[in-house]
Amino acid sequence: MRAYILAGGLGSRLREVVADLPKPLASIAGRPFLEYQLRYLRSQGIDRVVMCVGYRYQAVIDHFGDRFDGIEIEYSIEKTPLGTGGALCQALKQFPLDEDALCVNGDSLFAADVAAMRRFHREQKASMTLSVLYLEDNTRYGSVNMDGQQRVTGFVEKSGQGGAGFINTGVYLLAPEFARMCRQHDEGTVSLEREIFPMLAQGGSCYAFAQQQPFIDIGIPLDYQRAQQLIPEIIQQIEAESLCHKIS
Repeated sequence: MRAYILAGGLGSRLREVVADLPKPLASIAGRPFLEYQLRYLRSQGIDRVVMCVGYRYQAVIDHFGDRFDGIEIEYSIEKTPLGTGGALCQALKQFPLDEDALCVNGDSLFAADVAAMRRFHREQKASMTLSVLYLEDNTRYGSVNMDGQQRVTGFVEKSGQGGAGFINTGVYLLAPEFARMCRQHDEGTVSLEREIFPMLAQGGSCYAFAQQQPFIDIGIPLDYQRAQQLIPEIIQQIEAESLCHKIS
């Protein structure tokens, strides 16, 4: 199974702590964040990755090359900023979908059970399934609305007022028809969250799969500091559980 990593982030809010590095290379306990993301993906059975890179992309390529710990790596390069949607659509054009694939953000980690998520995705015959997490305070993230069948009905932008609700964790399962829809957006800057996902929701083919798993977004300095201890702990636990499953 292939995964696409949205790793083109500038990291402007982290500039004071990551200097001039692209955000996905921000150091977590002495290692680049992307190394932890790749270890998570490997634990979920991912063996091929397309990194969607932009700002200072050569630093990412120089660090990882074409393979990391058994995972084959290819690159889709934004020469100008395309936004999350534009970057993914460009990558899907360069590396087409012929089966379900995973997409994850390059600046957050959510320990989703991909196998369970994929079973749900196939049962619903979804074009896209996003993994969601229930929080008592979603101030930083906005929320995802869904009906009783877990079909996504809309997205609420963060307002600063907070409240309880399901948030988008940045882990997505994409069906091949998602790529066909992307052909409408293969030029210019496009947002997944503000343009493509709402379009899918209106078409009734976008579903949400809720899981209560550890989640961390390194996008602001406070959470970046929390991540220094939390991310290595999450990855160690995931890898230990994965090993136990293989042994059993």
